[in-house]
Amino acid sequence: MVRTTVSGETKGDGMFFGVPIVPSKLERPRCPSTFTPRPRVAGVLRGVPRPVSVVVAPAGYGKTMAVVEALGARSADTVAWLSIDAYDSRELSFWAHLVAALDRVRPGISEAVVEANSRVPVPEGDRLVSTVLAALADVVDVVLVLDDIHRLHDPAVWQQLEYFLDRLPPACGWSPPRAR
Repeated sequence: MVRTTVSGETKGDGMFFGVPIVPSKLERPRCPSTFTPRPRVAGVLRGVPRPVSVVVAPAGYGKTMAVVEALGARSADTVAWLSIDAYDSRELSFWAHLVAALDRVRPGISEAVVEANSRVPVPEGDRLVSTVLAALADVVDVVLVLDDIHRLHDPAVWQQLEYFLDRLPPACGWSPPRAR
C-alpha cells in the first residue's frame, strides 16, 4: 500500500498492487530561473470555468510551465500532479500513480481503493476506476493535473479515463458536457 504526503514523503512499501510508485512523477515541477512569466496565458488558464482543461501546443512551447504558473500560489495540498510517461500506458501503472497523486492531497484515498479491492489479487481496470470514483465521493477543491497525457497509448486507459471524468462525483465540481 502507498502512503504519500504533501511533503513528498512516501510511507509504506511504495507499492500499489505490485506497481512501484515513482515519487518524482507526483511532484509539481518548479519554474526554472530562466522562465519567462506569461501572465496573459496564466490568466486565461485561471479563468477557465471548468475544472477539466486541455492545454495544447507543440513540444517545447511551455505548456507544463504555463500550468505551473497558473496554479501559482495554490496550496500544495490542493494540487494532485501526475507526470505521465510511456510506462503509464499500462492500466495498473496509470491508475496506481493517479491514486498516489490524489492520496498526496487527500490522504486515505489509496487505503480506500486498496480496501475496496482487497478480495482480488490485482483489480482489473474498470473495477479499479469505480473504486477510485467511490473514494473521491467527498473530495472537494482538488486540481488534478495529468501532464504529458499524450504519452498514454493504450485505448483501454483512454476509455477508463473518459469513464472516470464522466462520473466524477458532484463534490469535485465537474459536470461533463452532454451531447444534445
